[in-house]
Amino acid sequence: MIQDMLSLPAMSGTLLAGAAYAALSAFVTGPLVGERTIDKSGWPARCARQVLAEIKADTPPSTRNLDCGAVLGILYGKEGNAFCERHGAVLSLPFGVLGSVQEQQQNAARARAAEQAAVSGSRCDCAVATVLEQRRIDLAVYAGTARLVTPRSVRALDAELVRAARAPICALRG
Repeated sequence: MIQDMLSLPAMSGTLLAGAAYAALSAFVTGPLVGERTIDKSGWPARCARQVLAEIKADTPPSTRNLDCGAVLGILYGKEGNAFCERHGAVLSLPFGVLGSVQEQQQNAARARAAEQAAVSGSRCDCAVATVLEQRRIDLAVYAGTARLVTPRSVRALDAELVRAARAPICALRG
């Protein structure tokens, strides 16, 4: 009787069912449970806020326009301001050109920051997709055991997502 249960046809059916369950966990339920776990943790919203904070930190602060009083007043104090008041019309052209160049640079920096903010979601989505792909087996174990076994990478999912968001492949997206 025991020999019949351990025979090749019975054993191959069990192995086939186990392989099918493992494939289902790896390609369907693992990524699905991973996505739901990530959404439940609130990571996409935190990621978007973090990306916007990085963009804001990288954007240069706006400075005051360069004019005669700003340059010579800083360098020479009251005498520089008095000189600009006396000869302001003659000196306005070179300082005006410097001010317009500075304004163009600030406008370009603001436009870059706005563009990066608009695509910040793609950077976060890239991080989620990267983690789901790289940790497919861990997520399959997590989902396949009905969340009884939690691999280390699933416990540290936030750290995995942050690492993926800062990786060059995702950092270039936003």
